[in-house]
Amino acid sequence: MNSFFNKYPELKKSFCRYPAYQNLLTKDCVSLSLKNFNTCVAVIEAFWMLRENNEYRKIAYTGASLQARHDPQHYSMLMCFDFHITPLGPKLIEINTNAAFSMLAWYLSYTYDCNIQKTSFDKLLKNMVSEESQYLGSENLNIAIIDEDLQNQKSFFEFKYFEALFKSWGHGVEICDTQDLSFTDNKLLTNDGEKINFVYNRCCDFLFEQPKHEHLKKAFLSNLVCFTPNPHEYNLLANKQRLIDVSKPEFLDSINIEEFYKDIIKNTVPRSFNITDFDLEKLKKIKSNYVFKPKKSYGSKAVYLGKSISNTRLSSIYNDNFMVQEYVPPSKINDFKYDLRIYVYKNEAQLALARLYKGQVTNTNTGGLARVILQD
Repeated sequence: MNSFFNKYPELKKSFCRYPAYQNLLTKDCVSLSLKNFNTCVAVIEAFWMLRENNEYRKIAYTGASLQARHDPQHYSMLMCFDFHITPLGPKLIEINTNAAFSMLAWYLSYTYDCNIQKTSFDKLLKNMVSEESQYLGSENLNIAIIDEDLQNQKSFFEFKYFEALFKSWGHGVEICDTQDLSFTDNKLLTNDGEKINFVYNRCCDFLFEQPKHEHLKKAFLSNLVCFTPNPHEYNLLANKQRLIDVSKPEFLDSINIEEFYKDIIKNTVPRSFNITDFDLEKLKKIKSNYVFKPKKSYGSKAVYLGKSISNTRLSSIYNDNFMVQEYVPPSKINDFKYDLRIYVYKNEAQLALARLYKGQVTNTNTGGLARVILQD
C-alpha cells in the first residue's frame, strides 16, 4: 500500500478519509489463461467493429431517442465488459458504460504488479480525459463528477479519488448530484455558478430519459459539454437490446464485418431474447435455462435466475421491458462465484478485476474484489 501512496500522494488523503475500499478488497487471486484473455480481447474488438459499422448503427438508431442517436464524436471512458469464464471459454454477460471500481482495479493491479497493460493506468486515464475532451478546444477543464443520491452511493469514495487525481492534473473538479446542475444560456452550471465543460457521468439514467434530467439531455445535445460516458455510447454498446440483436443469426449476417468477429460473437454471447418472444406458458416450463433481466437494469437489480423465479413473478414481468438470457453458470474460486470485469476504452482492454460473491446474482455484500493475473 505504501508504494502506491508514495507514487500517488494526492490519493492518500482520499483513501484514508473514505476507507470503504478496505471492505471491498480481498486477498484472493483469480488466474486467467492467456488464451481466455485473448478471447475476451477479441470480443471487445468485435463489438468495436460493430460500433463503427453503419449498418449496425442504423439498426441501433431505429426507434431510439434523440440523445441515443446523437453522436458527440467521442467515446466513453471507463466502460467495461463482464464475462463468465466457462470450460468452453469466456461468455459475455453484459457491457456497462457507467462502471464502478476502476480505481480499485488500478490499485490492485499496481500493488500486485498484475496489470494487463504495459502503460500505467494513471497515464491511460489522463490520455482518455484529454482525448474525450479535445473537441472542446481547451486543455483547462472544469469537471463535474455526477451521480444521484451521492451520500448513499457505495462508491462515493471512488469519486473522491477521481477528484484528487483530476485536480492533480490541473483541472477544476466538483462532485455534484445531478440536481445540483442547471443548463442555462447554453451553459452547464453548478449551484455556485461555476461553468462545467466536462462531465464524468456515473448517473444510471443512462439515456437521460427522466424528466428531472432534462437539463443533462440538453447539455449533451448542445455539444458544448463533454459527457463521458454518454447516451450515444450506451445505446450502441451497453443497451441490452444490442445483445438481443446480435443473438439473431440473420442480424449478424446482414452486417458487413469480418467473419472472424461474427464467429467470436456467436460463440461468446449467450443467446438473448425479448421475454415476449416466448409463449409465457412454455417459458414457465423451460425457465431454469434462463436469466431474466430488466433491459435497463444495473447492479443486478431485479435480475432473476430462472431456477428460482416463481411462475407468479414470471407472469408479472412478462412485458417488453424484460429480456431473457441463456443461463451461463458463473466462474468459481474457493467458496465464491465470480465474474471477470475488463475495463475498456474504445477497443483497448486496460484493467481487469474479479468480483467475488455468494448468492444468486453478483453483489458487493458477500465477497469482494480480487486481482487478476494472466498465465500462459
